[in-house]
Amino acid sequence: MQNFVRRLPWLMGFSAIAFSLGTVNAAEDPIRQLLSTKQCSRCSLEQAGLVLAQLDGADLSEANLRGANLGRASLQGANLRGANLQGTVLYGANLYGADLSGADLRGADLRGAYLGSTQFEGALLENASFRGAIAIPGQLITKDVYYSWALSAARQGRHPEAMEFYSEALKKDSEMAAAYLGRGMSTSAMGQIEPAVADLEKAKALFAAAQDEESVLMVEQSITALTEEPPLEGDNSGNFFVKLFQSVVPLMLRFVL
Repeated sequence: MQNFVRRLPWLMGFSAIAFSLGTVNAAEDPIRQLLSTKQCSRCSLEQAGLVLAQLDGADLSEANLRGANLGRASLQGANLRGANLQGTVLYGANLYGADLSGADLRGADLRGAYLGSTQFEGALLENASFRGAIAIPGQLITKDVYYSWALSAARQGRHPEAMEFYSEALKKDSEMAAAYLGRGMSTSAMGQIEPAVADLEKAKALFAAAQDEESVLMVEQSITALTEEPPLEGDNSGNFFVKLFQSVVPLMLRFVL
């Protein structure tokens, strides 16, 4: 017993050191800090694995989450203002009421994410994928944003997704010639010649009404290529549509704000 009493101060000192080290390690581990406190403003979480993480109401403002995997995570009401989310996986994530104002979402994967009441003011959205996303805030996504998303998707060969975004742009402005042009080109890339030509004819008429002769001429050339020089089945048809699309890209880029 006396030996134990003599050793007690040493044991207490060892425990204090161990507790101190544990505290330091927790502070140095941003993932542990985030999961335990939901506070990680301006911290570095680049390429962190946070699949299915429960982060409702978390403060991740200005955090570096570049390339992180937040697939199916719950971020309801989270503060992600100014966060770096380039290439971040947010597939199927719950972002209801989250604040993404000023966040960098270029190349982020938001497919199937729930975006009800999510704030996107000032966010960078180039090449972000929203296919299948639920409740995209319509008042925040303008026709020009939809057009930009569509063109980005089309340039990456994601034509079904591009067609959806062009259609959303046209819901907001049924006289948007560039959206008809883009949807026509993506539809043709899917091998649907008749509806593609119908969209291109509509684009041509709208460009003509705006006295945009350069655009009219280019659309006419595309219509001619599709109706008079269609590729034979299996006869380099893929290359034909790629070249046709690429020939129109410079014109389509003129309408990206």
